[in-house]
Order: sequence, then structure tokens, then C-alpha cells
Amino acid sequence: MRTIVFSDTHIGAGPLDDCDAELDEHITAFLREQGVLHPPVELIANGDLLDFVQALPYEDPDLRARSSVKPHVSLCFTEPQSRIKLKGIAQAHPNIFCALGDFIRANARNTLVILPGNHDPDFFWSGIRADFCDLLGLRCKSDRKRIRFHLQRRYRPSHLRHVWIEHGNQYDKCNKFTVRGRPRWSAQCPPIFPDVDGRPRLLECVGTQFLHRFLNRLEVSYPFVDNVKPFSRFLNTFGLSALHPRYGTLKAAAAVWSLLRALGATRLDQIGDVLTTSELVDGGERSHPLQVYVETMSDDDIAMLRRCLTESNCPLGDQPLEMEIMQEDRADLCMALLAEHNGDYDYVADDSSDVLGFGGQASTLTLVGGFLEDESAVLSRAAKRLLVRRDVSLVVMGHTHEALVRPQGIMYYNTGCWVRNCALEPGVRHSWALLNGGSCADFPYELTYLEIHDGGPENVRLEVYASR
Repeated sequence: MRTIVFSDTHIGAGPLDDCDAELDEHITAFLREQGVLHPPVELIANGDLLDFVQALPYEDPDLRARSSVKPHVSLCFTEPQSRIKLKGIAQAHPNIFCALGDFIRANARNTLVILPGNHDPDFFWSGIRADFCDLLGLRCKSDRKRIRFHLQRRYRPSHLRHVWIEHGNQYDKCNKFTVRGRPRWSAQCPPIFPDVDGRPRLLECVGTQFLHRFLNRLEVSYPFVDNVKPFSRFLNTFGLSALHPRYGTLKAAAAVWSLLRALGATRLDQIGDVLTTSELVDGGERSHPLQVYVETMSDDDIAMLRRCLTESNCPLGDQPLEMEIMQEDRADLCMALLAEHNGDYDYVADDSSDVLGFGGQASTLTLVGGFLEDESAVLSRAAKRLLVRRDVSLVVMGHTHEALVRPQGIMYYNTGCWVRNCALEPGVRHSWALLNGGSCADFPYELTYLEIHDGGPENVRLEVYASR
């Protein structure tokens, strides 16, 4: 039997779907080719096969809640809501779902193993697992048995017991599912809690909170803003620079500022204290980002911003806006409202339209751990610790979207992703137009997967798929 591991296809639905028509075609072809090859295949989808987090609907206030148990934790989808999302994903990608079903039917020994990732913890719902098999057109009980939903942190293939496979999100401070230090990522302890109304909902990790509260709305205008991976690279190259009009837009600044303020006020054991602010990039004294933006605006722009805030129900007084936002709490409120309601207003300073990022120097913001941590390095260190075990000789992960082959010589592979990814070097300045969806050349894809045969390390290869 051949063992094939891939991850992070992020098959979704709606305007935030990262699986475009070209990628859909490649995934479909890959599945059909694997199904008819010999010997039979154990195909392992190692997390984020589907993207429930960014599939429609994603803005309904009923999609988020708090838990009924104290201390309260953030929750997101109910099982019925997840099932609606799954139906939309299948309707958006019928060829992929058909190809998955054909893969199972092509050989009586083919199996599909699905591990949940931080974008599809919805597989912990029994209804989702049943619906998924239905959507693959699997009516025969023996066929359905060859779809295995592995609801544990790591997977050890029965014929490759020395191999350790896991998505990797549980090592990531911002995307792990943990409550009060206890992992919630197994069939025994699923990431499911009752909300204040008693309805079971999925636990919402910090990374998912960021998507729901900030990035999803920003991505409507800038579709590639979520394609800069690992996420620490996004904040270093793009996110932090948005707080100054020399490098970003007010829409981006509002989203990033609201994110950082939310993290700074949130006591979650996977984040702790994450936010400290320092001097602005121009070396001036410490100021609120909104004050810096307003200083660059004309009277007409300030009047337009004031109208936008008033329409968002911001309680402004009779003083000039420059005076109103001198109070930090009032400036914070304005930024929060802009993050939530500024879809029609996106100020760009006259001299900043041609640059986006400058590398996220520490003088702009300092994040202690969390979102600025190098996720690829974190997972590599975790793999090194696992390889100390006598029963583990190969570790495979995904999650970071960054393919790796034996970093520092250890037997660790990261399978990368099947979505478009930023090909830019961190620290290089670029136009915001780069993120608006018309720059596919700067966001190429490399369809990587791992093929494992019985035997030693020489029988492990990271391959790049090319359609025939």
C-alpha cells in the first residue's frame, strides 16, 4: 500500500474561498489519478481539507457566542450552522466531492483518512461526518467504512507505526484548541461547549476569532490578504505597517488595531499578554494610530471620516475630530467602529499609495509570542522533540502552508498547502493593489504532497503534483 499525505487545501465557498477554479481542477485530477494507481492508496488529508471558517455564511451574529461555563470562552458554529456551510462547500466544488467518492470506489482497498485542522474542526460533529459521506455519493456501507475520520491529535498508520502524522495547530499558540491548559482536540475531549442558551457550539480559537472579527471583512476588498503564510509573515510584512499612513490604508489600520487591542484585553492561556506598543515608525513620540492618520488628512477627508463614524453610531461631541480622538478611549472606539463598518470608506494618504510593508520593525509594535512567532520554526522544534521517542522515526505536519524537507537534517516533513501563497520576500515594499485579487503571478501555488512507502527514510519523498 502507498501512503499519501497532503494538507491545507482550504476548499471553501463564497467570496473568501481560496480554492479557485484552477486549483479545483488540479485537486480533482489528483484525486482521480490516485484512485486508479496501484498498489492501493491510503490518502491522508492532514487538516484543513475544507474551510468552514471562511465559508458562507460568515458574518451572521448568531454564528458566535460565549460558553455557559465560567470562565467564559469564545464559541462559534452550532452543528446545524456547520451543516449549512458544508452543503455550500459541496455545491461550490461538485467535481472535488465527486472525485473523492470515485477515489473510494476505484479500489476496494483505497482509504481516505481525514484529520481535522483549525479551519475544519467541524468534523467533530457527527452530522458533518454523515453528511460528508452522503455528499461523496457513498451509499454502500463498506465504502463508507473506508472514510475514516481520525478525531485524535496524531495519526499512526497501522502499517507504518513509526510514522507520526498531525496537522500541527496544537503547537501554535494562536490556533490551538485548549481551555484552562487542557487540550480540547480529541474524540474524548472535543472542542465543543454549550453556549449561554445551552446550544452546543465549536470552540473558537484565537486565530479563528481574528478571521471572524477582522480579516474576513478585510478580505472582501483584499482577497489575497489571507494568502500570506505563515501568519507571522503577514503581520511582519503587511499587518503591522498598516498602523501608519506611510505604509497602509485606514481600513487595514482599523482591522489590525482592533485585533491587537482585542488580544491585549483577552486573557487566554494560549496567548497570555501579547500586546505592547512602542514608538511609531517615524521615530516620533507615542501616538494613537488614528491620530497619525487624521494628521495627514485634508479637511474634506476629515469631514467624510466624521460622517462615517456618525453613521456607525459613534458618540462624537461638538469638538473637531482631531480633539475628540485625543482621548485614547475615544480613539479606540472610533477604530473599533471603523473595523466593523468601514466597507465604504478606506482612506489612503496621498504619498502612501505605492507602498505596503517595510518589515514590521520592533519600533512599530512588539508582540510577545503569539502572532509574531515563527510557526514553521515552532513546528520544527516540536518534531525534533517527538523524534527523541524510540517509536517515532518520521514526523509529518501541515498547518503553516510552508513545505519543508528535513530541516536541520531531522526526519520531519511539512506538506505545505494547495492554495496560492505569497512569493514575496519579507520586508520588501509593495502596493496595496497587490492584495486586491489581480496579482495571481505574485501568489503562485506549489501542490506538494508526501509519499511514504514501507522501508527506511529513502522511501519518503515530498512530491510536487503536476496535472497530466
